[in-house]
Amino acid sequence: MSGPIPGGRHDWIGYLQPVGLVVAPAALARIGLWPSPQGPADGDAVAHAVEGFADDPWAFFYTILGWPADRILRGEALPESLRIAFPEQDTLLEPHGAIPAPDGTIQLLVRIEAPALILDKRGTLPGWEATAQQRFERLLRETGVGAGVIIGASQTGRKDGPATEPVLRLVVVPRGEASGHISWPLARLGDVSGRPMLAGLKLLLDAHALFSGPPSHRLPAILAESRAAQAEVSSRLAGQVLAGLHELLRGLDAADGPRIRALAASDPDQLYKGLLTVLLRLVFILYAEDRGLMPSAPGGMAAALYEQGYALGGLHLRLRDDAALYPDTMDERRGAWGRLLALFRLVDRGHPSGFMQARGGQLFSEAAFPFLLGRDTHDAPEQVLPVGDGYILRVLDSLLMLKGERVAYRALSVEQIGSVYEAVMGFTVQRAASLMLAVRAGKGNKVPVWVDLEALAATKPSERERTLKLWTGRAAWPAAVSRSLREAGDATALAAALAPVTDARAAPRGSKARKRRISSSRMPSRRHSSIRRSSTGR
Repeated sequence: MSGPIPGGRHDWIGYLQPVGLVVAPAALARIGLWPSPQGPADGDAVAHAVEGFADDPWAFFYTILGWPADRILRGEALPESLRIAFPEQDTLLEPHGAIPAPDGTIQLLVRIEAPALILDKRGTLPGWEATAQQRFERLLRETGVGAGVIIGASQTGRKDGPATEPVLRLVVVPRGEASGHISWPLARLGDVSGRPMLAGLKLLLDAHALFSGPPSHRLPAILAESRAAQAEVSSRLAGQVLAGLHELLRGLDAADGPRIRALAASDPDQLYKGLLTVLLRLVFILYAEDRGLMPSAPGGMAAALYEQGYALGGLHLRLRDDAALYPDTMDERRGAWGRLLALFRLVDRGHPSGFMQARGGQLFSEAAFPFLLGRDTHDAPEQVLPVGDGYILRVLDSLLMLKGERVAYRALSVEQIGSVYEAVMGFTVQRAASLMLAVRAGKGNKVPVWVDLEALAATKPSERERTLKLWTGRAAWPAAVSRSLREAGDATALAAALAPVTDARAAPRGSKARKRRISSSRMPSRRHSSIRRSSTGR
């Protein structure tokens, strides 16, 4: 399909807010699939089909999605293997229709519930008390069919309109992985504002996607490519989170250097755990916000209050706007760190009005890491450290942006978020005794390796490359780097020589910026704190 809709080509995915991973925009772009623009005639056709949905729901699939009636298995034509009985629950799980692939295997199941039946409410069907959504997922897993469409109702969460609305939901249950689903509000597909969502529905479920398109453009291939793309996202994100850990340390060191450096010397594990906890708090909140779990009270004034005063996504957008207006002074601007502390306290303690319930627990406990509040002991007065907004923006960018696009945490599975956690586990903070530069290590080591530039400068020029191989585990160096290593006369020249292999996560300003910072042997950067893999870590 061709002819992308105006604006964001796959903004429709964001409008629908999938639960879990269904389809990844990066996968659609990689395949070369774009939604086709929908016009007034398309909207009118949908409105007409939805009006007659109660009488003949299959007409929607025939007229709007173009499914050929003779290609759909219904009634007695359904294989017995698609019916799963649970005698102990007095329940029979079965689809109302099935879509075979060209090779005869079933690629999609269809089940149509009563229009008012809420798919995510328990006890709405006889027998097994599970929700209709849970039953359908179980049917898909038991039959080995990876995807299905279920029709029913969904709660809107709105106080100023209908409490429920009819939806068409695409459910995916990859073997051995977490399920996901995306729901289209049927009544809104006929509106002008619903046309991008209608385009997305046709992109995934029309006749082209199920019957006539090339194999790479059909639904099973799209879903498989989306899983592969999302795995790549989690892998790249894990590397960026490590950069965020370094950036957070730099920001706290710039704001409260004596305390941070003293802690790095006396209790480095406490410092590292505090940094790690901040990142895990941010990941927790981003996931909860994307899932619509914050604030606790849905809709209305509670949502407006949270969005305007606390939301992490809103803070990120504000900082990006500030960076566009004041690109050279972001590290001197203040306010973002204080807002993060207020958000952490809100999650921990809740709010008297009930718009946010107290979570408690160790993750958001303020008593665990006093230095985050600018104090050495629990009973000392707290203060908001003057952490520059630029540092907080770079931390949030490392968590939220990937190749210029925002990461959708609601699409990440628990396992994928676990891999992000894993990427920053097993480190400690060490205080450097001399000038250091982070470089990219060997292929088997994905973390920055710190090079002692002064020790390297004291090494014989002919032995420097061999010494670096021992320190970093890197077997080969670019020819230009090898030559510059032999020619360098001091630590500053060595920093320039290693510029092509500098690890930007730990040295984000590159070797030139580091060179300016270490150009004088008396400058404070001679003794700084850095994050290294712990010798006792994995």
